[in-house]
Amino acid sequence: MSSHSRELVFLILQYLNEEGLKQSARMLEHESGYYFHMNFFEEMVLAGNWEEAEKYLSGFTKVEDNRHSTKIYFDMRKQNFLEALDSNDNEKALNILSKDLSVFATGITGELFNEMTQLLTLVDIRQHESLADYGDTNSARRNTMIELKRVIEANPIFHGKLNFPTMNGNRLRRLINQSLNWQHLCCTYPHPIPYTNTLFEDHVCHPPVYHSLAQSTNSNAVSSQASPDPTFAASTSYPVLDEATSAAFSYPGLNRPDSLPKTVSRILNEESSSPVSMDFHPVMHTLLLVGTNTGDIRLWDVFSGLKFLSRNFKVWDMGRCSILSKRALVKDPLVSVKRVIWSPDGCLFGVAYSKHIAQLYSYHGGSDVRPHLEIDAHLGAVNDLAFSYPHEQLLVLTCGDDMTIKVVWDSVTGVRMYTFEGHNGPVYSLCPQSKWQNHFFFSTSVEGKIKAWIYDDNGERLDYSAPGCGRTRMAYTTDCQRLFSCGTSRKGETFLVEWDEGSIKNVYQGLRNNSQGVVQFGITKNQFLAAGDDHAIKFWDMDKVELLTTTDADGDLPENPHFCFNKMGTLLAVIANGNKIKILATDIDLQLMTLPGSYYTDAARVLSNNFRMLALNPSTSAVADAAVAEGDVALVEEKPDISGEADDEFRSSVGNPVIIRPRILPLPLPSYVNVKKISRLVYYTAGNAILALGSNGVHLRWKWPKGDDLNQCGQATAKVTPHLWQPKNSLQLLINDVSDNNPEASVSCFALSKNNSYLVSASGGMITLFNLITYKAMTNFLPPAPMATCVAFYPRNNNIIAIGMDDSTILIYNVPLAQVIANLKGHCKKVTDLAFSSALNKLISSGADAQISLWNLERWEKQKCKFLQMPDGKIPAVWSDTYIQFHQDETRFLAIHETLLAIHEAKELKCLLQWTPVVPVKISQATFSCDSQMVYAGFVDGTIFVFDASKLELKCTVGCSIDAYPNAIASHPQKPTQFAVGQTDGTVIVFEPEDPEGEWFVLPQDNISPLQPPSLPESSLVLQTDDVSVLQPPNLPESSEQPPSLPESSMLTKPILELIYYNSGDGILVLRSNGVHLRWKFPTDDDLNQSGQATTMVTPQLWQPKNSLQLLINDISDNGPEASVSCFSLSNNDSYLISVSGKMITLFNLITYKAVTNFLPPAPSATCIPFYPEDNNIIAVGMDDSTILIYNVPLAEVIAKLKGHTEGVTSLAFSTALNILVSSGADTQISVWKVDKWEKQKCKFLKMPDEKMQVVLSATYIQFHQDQTRFLVAHETQLAIFEARELKCLLRWTPVGSVSISQATFSCDSQMVYAGFMDGTIFVFDASKLELKCTVGCVIEAYLNAIASHPQKPTQFAVGLTDSTVIVIEPEEPEGEWFVLPPDDISPLQPTSLPESSELTKPNA
Repeated sequence: MSSHSRELVFLILQYLNEEGLKQSARMLEHESGYYFHMNFFEEMVLAGNWEEAEKYLSGFTKVEDNRHSTKIYFDMRKQNFLEALDSNDNEKALNILSKDLSVFATGITGELFNEMTQLLTLVDIRQHESLADYGDTNSARRNTMIELKRVIEANPIFHGKLNFPTMNGNRLRRLINQSLNWQHLCCTYPHPIPYTNTLFEDHVCHPPVYHSLAQSTNSNAVSSQASPDPTFAASTSYPVLDEATSAAFSYPGLNRPDSLPKTVSRILNEESSSPVSMDFHPVMHTLLLVGTNTGDIRLWDVFSGLKFLSRNFKVWDMGRCSILSKRALVKDPLVSVKRVIWSPDGCLFGVAYSKHIAQLYSYHGGSDVRPHLEIDAHLGAVNDLAFSYPHEQLLVLTCGDDMTIKVVWDSVTGVRMYTFEGHNGPVYSLCPQSKWQNHFFFSTSVEGKIKAWIYDDNGERLDYSAPGCGRTRMAYTTDCQRLFSCGTSRKGETFLVEWDEGSIKNVYQGLRNNSQGVVQFGITKNQFLAAGDDHAIKFWDMDKVELLTTTDADGDLPENPHFCFNKMGTLLAVIANGNKIKILATDIDLQLMTLPGSYYTDAARVLSNNFRMLALNPSTSAVADAAVAEGDVALVEEKPDISGEADDEFRSSVGNPVIIRPRILPLPLPSYVNVKKISRLVYYTAGNAILALGSNGVHLRWKWPKGDDLNQCGQATAKVTPHLWQPKNSLQLLINDVSDNNPEASVSCFALSKNNSYLVSASGGMITLFNLITYKAMTNFLPPAPMATCVAFYPRNNNIIAIGMDDSTILIYNVPLAQVIANLKGHCKKVTDLAFSSALNKLISSGADAQISLWNLERWEKQKCKFLQMPDGKIPAVWSDTYIQFHQDETRFLAIHETLLAIHEAKELKCLLQWTPVVPVKISQATFSCDSQMVYAGFVDGTIFVFDASKLELKCTVGCSIDAYPNAIASHPQKPTQFAVGQTDGTVIVFEPEDPEGEWFVLPQDNISPLQPPSLPESSLVLQTDDVSVLQPPNLPESSEQPPSLPESSMLTKPILELIYYNSGDGILVLRSNGVHLRWKFPTDDDLNQSGQATTMVTPQLWQPKNSLQLLINDISDNGPEASVSCFSLSNNDSYLISVSGKMITLFNLITYKAVTNFLPPAPSATCIPFYPEDNNIIAVGMDDSTILIYNVPLAEVIAKLKGHTEGVTSLAFSTALNILVSSGADTQISVWKVDKWEKQKCKFLKMPDEKMQVVLSATYIQFHQDQTRFLVAHETQLAIFEARELKCLLRWTPVGSVSISQATFSCDSQMVYAGFMDGTIFVFDASKLELKCTVGCVIEAYLNAIASHPQKPTQFAVGLTDSTVIVIEPEEPEGEWFVLPPDDISPLQPTSLPESSELTKPNA
């Protein structure tokens, strides 16, 4: 066989194996002798199937071929002989010896043959000396196989036959598809959507029907000699039946009569109500929206026959309806649907009703439908509803019986924008359109008047009559080129016509002239018209006025059936008698319906710009009131939540970023080069040059000189200035074909080939291929519009490039053949970035729609898509570019959006890590370092962040002072710590650490960049000395004594998580969320503080050991401190502190101010840790896995493990009086544990307000009363006091408002309870009754996160806030009580039992 014949055999073998035809594959291997399947041979040997194994082997070698082959056959037959003897089957053994082994009776095996003959005389073959070690049959076969494999591999006959050649999967199918496409290119009348039924004949596209009719009967179609493209791969959004026959021709909708949906494939039963209006989803082509005569709406999947949704009509807010609407609905509550319609992107749908009301719903996929807007639109029926998109603003048009197109509603806010009047009768239908960037719409009245309107207040622009002067509907083709109308006069005459500039161009024949109702019509595939007439659906070719064909849908249709096509024209829904809907399909769709599963995309992933704005711009009360004032009402029942579920818990971990003084090098520009902004930037693969593209289409190439003392390798470095490289004796620059418009407003993009020899680049005009060796343009291609927005070389073949376009498509282009080989569609906004993965053989694309799509390169088809998870689930109102870059392993990629950085897994598009800034500074660009260990990100304020890519944790800030900001960023291909940025002022700057071999490390805190990570509020970036101390009383000056400056780890603003007074009452200890402990000590003052106790009269000092700035810092969680639970506990004698912040627990000595030991590494993580009062060597540790560990610190061992909670343990408290431990958890369970045996005694769940269990789990905290027989429980929904032995609730207080409780504590004498709330207020309760006595009226912007009462002063307490401040609070008079003021000062948050005498108390803070 020839070389190609041999390869064809391998292709067939691959196909047989992929199809599971294993036996056929083994037969082909045996007969061809090209590939020896060692695994199959081994299976036969180990199974003892010697005859089959020898038969397979015979296809490759014979006994006599060589000594290796002889030994193979001999060992196989010998083992078969020994197995027969071992099983006492002497007859079989004798037969093997005489027939199979006799060939070895002579030669070098003759002696062995004689010995085997002697074995027949033995009772047990193991009696023979050479077989004494013969084990069982299986082990003997394994040993034989090992020897056989060794000999086969040594046999020259098998050389080149043991390894199957490497090739892509489905290679044979791929070649067949390419052949079919080649044939298609040779067709004389190539259809835009090709299809083939068989491989037995060459593919030929038949002429269109209208062309065939024009040809003579003797004419024959002659194939043209078009230059074929063997690599052409058709783009498709439809699944295929059999790739071998139709992979490249998978779109079933050919523009010919036999491709029309005329076969009934499914019948949907609406049961109690009759369908009156239908519309298919514009993206999910099998999703059908139905409105009925009883006002109900339904949502069907016509492929599966499943009803996703059934919703009855109701007014969402009757109070906002007009009086006339209320009267009409009360007088006759029966309401029918007049029209249902989807928005152009399928994210909204509208329903027009027969009485006054129109409603808009938002669609989020599946059965998730949410109310969006309710419009009291017209007096009487709302006859039609339509969506329009003028000037990139989604509007809703309605018309009604009140003779007006009364309202054009903003679909986001519900505000009325225009009212159009001019018809003399009820307005029947609407037809909005945009043509040549002109936005207008037609309206028709029941009297047959057609008017054209523009979105302004200048009245109608056109006015003429419809044929027959009857009820008429109008529709454009999807390409906006042709306009049609269909109407029925009062006499029953029906006219289906085509319009041309206000006059009738064609009148279509075949409609009945005595119709009793209005004939409905539709357009499909931009080629066919359809009308429901005479109990059937009639079809016309647009170019022929004669009737083309009809279908009665198997009968039972009304006289004028309503119907609708899906957007692909492959499905047709028809309303039949008996409340039924018949689904008609093409032949291809009929077969697709038999396939398992559904082929469309989740509509929640196909969100439009308008729908994303819904989450940001809900109707405000002011807007609604304005609408009411105008006499119209637009209501919002729900604010849509489109956040969805995160793939996992997004992590946004932030370290302690500091400013880095890097070595920077601005690259020089000659005077004759004028570049205003750098649009793209890339390093050469060798790392010795940088290529930049300016926004004006000019390319700049800098190259570093080699041989200098500072740069012997010639690599890019900030130590040596590079040269702007150009060809010798020439000042020529590479310049793109720029847009005819302002080039600065165009999108510029480029891609560099792997060998750095070719550059593909575009700047709004044609795409240019440059040769970087000759430094000349080779060719231009693909003139706009649309405009190229991003380009990428296909790594396996640099002749193929992927091109993202501003019309949301992706073109796969073969440069040598000058052919677009695939057109990929899936985005709804411009494509902004493309990246190939060689490891996965996939293409990833991102767009301005924040959508990321995964494409299969075998068939150039979409596999998966996903929208970026925006911060707080919100979608930005203004679309912005999204960029992507693959990780070094090419299985993960970085996604860059102005609001976030994220790392995704590529196969499933699962988000692994995400970082979002809280401050309003946008991310401009970002990139991985060359080793993918770091991420460099630029911001529009000019700063640059360096992240640890493994956690997306901020490590440092590059603090260069620059007037512009990074618009492009690229990392050095070999130096992980070097990167370059292209600025908006046209400069390019190279960055690397001061030490070229160093890392990006941390410098002093005072250089912190003003741009902070997401958890750092902008208002307090660096704590000054006076900010570190307790806040002063407002009427006292600051202390003249300045405490020492804090080291860098505590300078950033961190919430206070834990707070406690020293037992002596003279100091306060706090723990911040970053694991840093701060200790304030109150000085003794002769006048103001003789006792040295904590007081608001004296400013405390931040205490540290003498001659040291050392702080106590916990072992921080790898997930970042902000993601961890922090807790601590102080020993009775104030000498020891035990503390944790998400990682190992640390025991600190507060006398030496040093850490003693660490223990219990996570996971799980510790969440609460009290000392055992009877023995400070023992601590109880609550864990986030719901367990409690009893730990002996000196012995370093867990002495007990308590289990009982179902969620993380949030609080622990010992009672020495009862010798018990009480625990509480996020599951709202309270448990009592007996300390002597460490076992559970009793447990109880908190009783939630209104008898409801808490849906969202939240922390529960406990604290014992002074008598240690009762304890306080603090939960976000309530305060309660329990009796400890029986867990009996004695008192409970619940807030009526929606503000949650954040923390609470007893006073030191347990006579009062101090409680903080999320709105920043603090309540003081009488603990004996849990009765609110007063509200502390301190004004704070943050809310209370921790609270502690003074151990000796009942009226003093301290709070730690979320903005990192600590406040000490006591009555105005140090010896005073919390007393009562007039009731009108009470806080708006009311308790259930608030007494009339309650007052607002003014504290010292």
